Amino acid sequence: MKMLYFVRHAQAIPGESGINDFKRMLAPKGREDALTMGSRLARKGIVPDLLIASPADRALETAHIFAEKLNYPIRRILLREELYQTENTTDLPQILKELPDTYQTVMLVGHEPALSHWANILIPDSRTEFRTTSVVGITLSVSTWQALSAGTGALRFCDFPMQPPSKIYKDARTVMQKLTTMAMEDLLEQLEVGISKPMRKIIKKTSKQFAKELVNTFQISTVEELALGQDEAQSEDHTKAEKTEEDR
Repeated sequence: MKMLYFVRHAQAIPGESGINDFKRMLAPKGREDALTMGSRLARKGIVPDLLIASPADRALETAHIFAEKLNYPIRRILLREELYQTENTTDLPQILKELPDTYQTVMLVGHEPALSHWANILIPDSRTEFRTTSVVGITLSVSTWQALSAGTGALRFCDFPMQPPSKIYKDARTVMQKLTTMAMEDLLEQLEVGISKPMRKIIKKTSKQFAKELVNTFQISTVEELALGQDEAQSEDHTKAEKTEEDR
């Protein structure tokens, strides 16, 4: 089992600034976001055995900030020129397949569209997208890096600096809890198992925790879709109620 983290560089100064693309540094907002995400990963206890980065200034600066927050020696950051050549995204980066198996956890700081392309190759049915400073953690079902191939990964988490309002997360968890509870109750009924009051409490508690953990792995777009679905359902119920009242 290997662990891989893809990190998109933080927000850089605009390309229209006239500075060579390779030399574009992080904008103040980008440095702030990198510090935020580095600290967030540190709180999760994430420490890479190897940190690989594109040598482009914006990616290297992001890698330096992450390294500092994760107590990773900056001198050990491995720079690979091919990570900056993002136009060729037909396959997984060969650098990963050539890694010694002594490395269990690897973090790669690079660019779009290569990162999302590689993540979607590794994770079956994935639609992963990377905003600036996004971090995607992928659990790999391989014991050796040489065995890395399409479909061998599973999404562990997806995180980025800008979070939606807490109400959106709350609404999304409410939707997931309701769906999970219904699914568990339906399964028990199919098995002809009576659902007692204590069992209902257990199902509700389990569903609540599961919904919280599941929503935390979703991308912002999915969370917003769940919340929107909840709002639309409530609006539809309200409309039906009003129509029923009018019919009376």
